[in-house]
Amino acid sequence: MHITLTRKDKTPYAIDGQITIDGEHICDTAECIAAALPAGTYRVALLRCHQHARKMPVIIPMGEAANALRGADAHITPLLAARPKCASCKKLKCVGNNTPMPRYCPMIKPGNGVCNRQDGSIIVGERCVSGFLLHPVTHFNRLYERIRKSASRGHDIILTIV
Repeated sequence: MHITLTRKDKTPYAIDGQITIDGEHICDTAECIAAALPAGTYRVALLRCHQHARKMPVIIPMGEAANALRGADAHITPLLAARPKCASCKKLKCVGNNTPMPRYCPMIKPGNGVCNRQDGSIIVGERCVSGFLLHPVTHFNRLYERIRKSASRGHDIILTIV
């Protein structure tokens, strides 16, 4: 499965874009500009996140994207491991869709806005205004099901950020 994230608009706070799979528009995206992943190719793996208490699509860098992250800020370097170290992530008492995570661990997840997001995540939903999304859970569930089915069939899931 090949997922393409095309970045469209950039403001001082957010990067807005859209996700397509095989040319079909799936949902809109928003990323915090301070913690956004560099353009490149990434692998998406469904890993159990103990913060969300479920499997989440975690973004793992490949090739040029991994090299670009090596020169990034110090808070990004934990991403360079082959798999995120979820066990060492301090468990939060209350986690919702808009809760910022304690570690830099990019995921595709639902959320309304990019404020206070320093975890490198790509939030999905329907674009309302720059950096703000509506109906995030509906769009996330639809995308998650496609990723889950593709993974259960043994296909590699590749995310390309343009």
